[in-house]
Amino acid sequence: MVACRHLCLSNIIKGTATSAAAVELNTDEQSQKPKTPTVEPKSSSKYGSWTPEMDKLLGQLRSENRTWEYISIALGRPVSACSDRYYITVDPVLKTWTPAMFLKLDQMVDDGVKWPSIAAALNQRVITCQHQWRTLGKGRFRVKGFLTASQFMHWGQHEIESFWTAWLEFGKMNWVALAKHMGTRSEEECRESFRSLIVHTLKDAPGWAKLEAFNYATETSRKARSRMLVMAKYISPTINASKQDKSEWTAEEHTALLEAVERYGLFSDWAVIREQVKPNLDDDEVEAEYYRLNGVTIKTDPNRQLERPVQVVIKQHDGWTEAEIQRLNTILMKYSSLPIWVREAAKHGVEPSDDDYDMLFKKSKRSSIGLDSDKAAGPKLSEPRRRKKQPELPWSTIRISRLKRLVYQQQQQERATGHPINWSWVADHIGPGIDANMCITMWQNMPEYSRLQYGPAKYWSDEENDLLQQGIAAHGKSWTLIHRNFLKHRSMDSVRRKVTNLLLKRADFAASQRSIALDLKVSYPDLDVDAFVRNAIERDQDCSLAERLGDLMQKYAESNGRERDSTKKQKTARKT
Repeated sequence: MVACRHLCLSNIIKGTATSAAAVELNTDEQSQKPKTPTVEPKSSSKYGSWTPEMDKLLGQLRSENRTWEYISIALGRPVSACSDRYYITVDPVLKTWTPAMFLKLDQMVDDGVKWPSIAAALNQRVITCQHQWRTLGKGRFRVKGFLTASQFMHWGQHEIESFWTAWLEFGKMNWVALAKHMGTRSEEECRESFRSLIVHTLKDAPGWAKLEAFNYATETSRKARSRMLVMAKYISPTINASKQDKSEWTAEEHTALLEAVERYGLFSDWAVIREQVKPNLDDDEVEAEYYRLNGVTIKTDPNRQLERPVQVVIKQHDGWTEAEIQRLNTILMKYSSLPIWVREAAKHGVEPSDDDYDMLFKKSKRSSIGLDSDKAAGPKLSEPRRRKKQPELPWSTIRISRLKRLVYQQQQQERATGHPINWSWVADHIGPGIDANMCITMWQNMPEYSRLQYGPAKYWSDEENDLLQQGIAAHGKSWTLIHRNFLKHRSMDSVRRKVTNLLLKRADFAASQRSIALDLKVSYPDLDVDAFVRNAIERDQDCSLAERLGDLMQKYAESNGRERDSTKKQKTARKT
């Protein structure tokens, strides 16, 4: 293998020498001809462009810890060209760039920071930072699915002002009402352009504020839709009972329908006709009723009836709560330069505080951009409240082990899906005081970090879960005894981590289900909240297992407590 590699290397060197000789020969022949003025391109054509095969060989040689001189001879390129190509294209570290790092790069370049300082702040090389800036959008957002205002916002300034005026007037996410108030955009256009409108409204705000607002709108829409779907599952048995009453047409409604069609036309927007005639139905049902009056029958999908109530609500309102809308308004009042939001911020006394800007480029679940909505209506603070800086926690042995395990999981996912390692996710799962850059630095400082390999995660089988229950029933929370007597093939940390994760998941799941039940109880006063939560936990396999483990630990603690009490009584009796 080594001999073959040296043979290939010698052939490359010979080929390079031959081509160099040919170039010199052509130069000598042309030196006698009259020279004409020419403009040489900046990019050298002597070596040609880099091919995917050359990039692959470059990465392979570098992973084998070959010197740059060796790589230069193997590829027939100068040392500087090989080094630059590796650090701007082939280096695996390029895949570790997170959206937060891109935003930090954008902000520092806009602020006029020198490239060596930028590279030191990002823990990257200068040439890598320059390449990321010059070739990946020149300051535009580089977040997958993120719409920049300059590329995708085709609304006029008057339309944007009209939209936000209607937004503040109605105080809720009703696309039909917003579109009707504007008069120039349909409800579908308002709904699809909503997040792009938010970004455009924050066009003069810092990049991190735009990203936080965009992510907040995306996450809130997902949560709202999930709430509506859960509610649809709960109310589906009552739909058939009330469907007859809601879909019955009176003579007055038929007359109003015919007059509305005559006024707006047969091929107009049926949403306007429905709002005036029968708002509790959707557009297709109103249109079908009109054709039925004229002797035309339209076949409908029977399965669509079960989805209609929740789909109509999601389409028209998106299911946002007043608190969620107020929180978005607070963000826009803090960072938007649009006149309407500037006036609204002055009206409520809202402005960004020093704490908001201290959060710049710091990943935190409790971001100050999402403070309680009460601040939007509260008085203006004379002095912003500063939070005390928490001392950074050192990298303990447990955290380093956790970092290795989480990075390996991300590597497995990267090979399966092609998505790069999410260092922010890794930092969130290690513990407080750790951010993405700290994780990257620690990982790169490990000896031969790129070659570290760990075994795949061992999923718990049903037999292991049964042994775990037996161990807790016998030893309670004594993880060492459970590991020794029941789960020898599992480590003590694995047993403890399994139980802890199950209990945390059950607590979060129970809290979310209780919140849903309390929302439903407003419409259904007879709903038993505790029974709703218990049924939801029983349907979830992990949560039901966590429930059983919790009961076993409680029983063990009670029985152990009784034994201790009896032992104390016996000792007291002996002394007396």
